[in-house]
Amino acid sequence: MGEDIKLSDDAAKLAAFFMLRLESNLKAFEKVDSSIYEEFKDYSENNYFLIFDDEGRVNLLDASSGGLVYDKNPYEQIINNLETYRKSPIFNSAICINGEKPKEGNPNFVHNTLVYNIGQAQAKVLSRSLIDRINRDNDTNPYQISSAIRASDDVKDLPVEVGSMVCLSIGLGFDVEKLYLEHDIANLYIIEPDKDVFYASMQLVDWKKVIDKMEAKGFTISIMLSDDFDELLGLFSHSVSLVGRHTLGGCYIYSAFFKECYSDLFEGLKNRISRDLTAGFGFYDDSRMSVAHTYHNFKNKIPSIKKDFSVNKDFGQKDVPVFVVGNGPSLDKDLEYIKNNQEAAVVISCGTSLGALYHKNIKPDIYVELERPYDTVSLLENISDDIGDFLSDTIFVGMSQVHPDLFQFFGRGGQMPKDTESGSLLVRKLFADEGVSLVTGVGPSCVHSGFTVAVLLGFRQVYFFGVDMGYRSSEHHHSKYSIYNQMNDERKEAYTPKLKGASEFEPNFGDEVVYSSGFYPMYKVKLDQIVSAFVKAFPKNMKVYNCSDGAKILGAEPVHSFDLDLNPLEINKASMLQQIYESHFSYVADDLALKEIETEIQQSIEVVDDVCNWFQDVIYPVETVPEAQSLLDKISYGFQEDKELISDDDAWIYTIFNGSVLYCLSAVSNMLYFPTDENVRISSFNMAMESVREFFVLLRDDYKKGAMTAYDHSIHYF
Repeated sequence: MGEDIKLSDDAAKLAAFFMLRLESNLKAFEKVDSSIYEEFKDYSENNYFLIFDDEGRVNLLDASSGGLVYDKNPYEQIINNLETYRKSPIFNSAICINGEKPKEGNPNFVHNTLVYNIGQAQAKVLSRSLIDRINRDNDTNPYQISSAIRASDDVKDLPVEVGSMVCLSIGLGFDVEKLYLEHDIANLYIIEPDKDVFYASMQLVDWKKVIDKMEAKGFTISIMLSDDFDELLGLFSHSVSLVGRHTLGGCYIYSAFFKECYSDLFEGLKNRISRDLTAGFGFYDDSRMSVAHTYHNFKNKIPSIKKDFSVNKDFGQKDVPVFVVGNGPSLDKDLEYIKNNQEAAVVISCGTSLGALYHKNIKPDIYVELERPYDTVSLLENISDDIGDFLSDTIFVGMSQVHPDLFQFFGRGGQMPKDTESGSLLVRKLFADEGVSLVTGVGPSCVHSGFTVAVLLGFRQVYFFGVDMGYRSSEHHHSKYSIYNQMNDERKEAYTPKLKGASEFEPNFGDEVVYSSGFYPMYKVKLDQIVSAFVKAFPKNMKVYNCSDGAKILGAEPVHSFDLDLNPLEINKASMLQQIYESHFSYVADDLALKEIETEIQQSIEVVDDVCNWFQDVIYPVETVPEAQSLLDKISYGFQEDKELISDDDAWIYTIFNGSVLYCLSAVSNMLYFPTDENVRISSFNMAMESVREFFVLLRDDYKKGAMTAYDHSIHYF
C-alpha cells in the first residue's frame, strides 16, 4: 500500500482516456441529473486521486496516508469481491411467515388475514430450514418486516432481475458497472460519502452506457453525495419515497468501497430501512376503527382541541414542572419521588403507567391514551373496581381514534385529531374552518403523546420518568407494578422481549447498554426526533430532563430524581388545569356537524367499494418477473395517482388502504426477488396476489358494516 508510484510510457494515453471518459460521462449526466454535472464539471480532488502504475493499472492514492487504497491488481480485487457477493448476496427480507391463522373477531383480523395468507405463499419460496432459521432469529411480532439476511445453501445467486439495490460507495466502479449491465436493477441507490471517490468513477466507469440502459429499461438510478451521514440518509429516504417504499421489501445491499469510518453510515442505513422505510406502515383495521371511534367521540360531544389565537391560553404553565410518566422498568425506583412531589408538578400518566401510579395512590392530573382497541377499556377496568372514582378529577386527553368508552372513567376529557389518522383527516376536512386541526408528534406510543400533549398545552419544563425506551433484562421490561405482570402466561410470553438480535442504545446513566427489539427501536428514534425538534423550536424556555434509567434521549438532559430540587407550586394547580382544559378543548360538534360526518362516512363506503373493485380487476396471473414488477408498479402508482379512484377532496379515504397496501406490496416484492428459483417465485407471487384480491373482498364487506361501529372485541389478557 505504501509502495512508490511509477508512471508508464503510456501515461499520456491513459490520461487522455480519463479525460475523454470524464467528458462523455459529464454530457450523459447533464441530460439526466444536472446536479452531478454541476458538481463535477470543474471538480478538484481533496484526498483521493486516481493514479496508474507502470503496468497501466489504475488505483486510488490516499494523499493523507500516502498509500494506495487497493492491492497491486485493483480490477481483479474489485471483480473478485463482486463475484463473491453474487454467490452470497445480502437481501433485505420482508418475511411474514410466522404466526397462526387469525380468528374472526380478533384485533386487526382483516389485515392479519392478508399477512397470514401472504406468509403461506412466502413459505413456498423458502426452504423449511431457512424458514426455521428466520423464525429463530426473528424475535419481533409475527407480522413485522424482518431484517436483512445473508444467503446460505438454501438460496441461490443474485437473480438477473433485481427490484432494488442499495450500493454503499462506488469505489472505482468497475464492479458496479458490470453489475448494472449484467443484471436488470430496476432501482439503484448509490450512497457516496466521498466525492473524490465518485469523481474517480467518473473517469473510469462508462456511465453513458449505464444511463442508456436505465433509460431504455425505464429504470431509476439515484445518486446521493455528501460527507454528512445524516444528510445522506435523508436523501436516501427521499429518493425511496419517489420510487415507492414497497420496493425496499426485496432490496439487496452491496458495498463496493468500505472504510472503517463508514460503519456508522452502514448501521444507519440498515436502521433507516428496517425502522423507518419498511416499518410503521399502519393497516386497514386501525383505519376503520379510527373512522368509527372518531365519529362516536364527536357524536358524544367530546370537546376537540381547537386552534384559536384570540383565546388566552397562558396561565403560567410554562414555568410549572410536568412529569411525563411512562411504564418502563426504571419507573419503580422513582415512584416514591413522584408521590412525594406530585404537588410540585403536573403529573401526566401515559397509557399503562396508570397501573403503577394507582398502586402507589398517585392520582395523575392528566391521563393520555393513543391506542384504539377496546383493550384500553378492559385494562383500566382490571386495575380496580373503583378506578372511575380514582380518576374523577383527572383530565383525559385521548387521540380522536381512542375507544369512546374510555371517556366514561374521567370527569373531563378532550380529544386531539392525530395527523395521519383516517378519522382525524375526515374531521379536518369538514371542520378545519372551525379551528379543528391535526396534531403531530403523538405517536407511535403513549409516551410520545404524553410529551407532545404537555408541550401543546403550554408546559415547558418536562421531566421523564419511566421513559426507558428499552430494557436491560428481558424479564423486567415494564414496571413491576404495571398491568403486564397481571396478564396470563400466554400474554406475558407475547410481551416478553428477547435479547438476541436486539438493538443497543446508549444509556441515560452509567455504562450498561440498553436493549430494544422488534419495532420498538423505532419508538426511541421517533422520541429523539420529537423531543429535539421541540427543544429547537423553543430554545429560550424549553427544558427536558430525563430521570429514567433507560436509553438516553436526544434533547433531554440526564438527571437523577434525587438531584432534583422542586418547590411546591405557588399557583392553584386545579384552577390552572381547568383553565388550560377549557381554553384548548373548545370545539364541540353540534347536530348539523354530526350529520356532516355521517354523510361523509356513508359516501366513503361507496368510494371504498369502488376502490376494492379496482384492485380486484387489476390483479391477474403473471408469467415473468418483469410482468410481475409491472403489475406492482401499476397497483402502486395507479392507486396513488388515479384521481378517478379517490379524488383530492376525498384524500382521507386513501389512508384507509395505504398501510395494508404498502405492507402487502413490500412482502410480495420480497418474494419476487428472493434469490431462489424463478418458477417458484412466480408461482408464489401469483398465490400471494390472489390473497390480495381476497383481502379486498373482505375489506369491502368489513368497512360497509363497521365504518360507524365502535370496536368492542378484547383480547383475553388475564
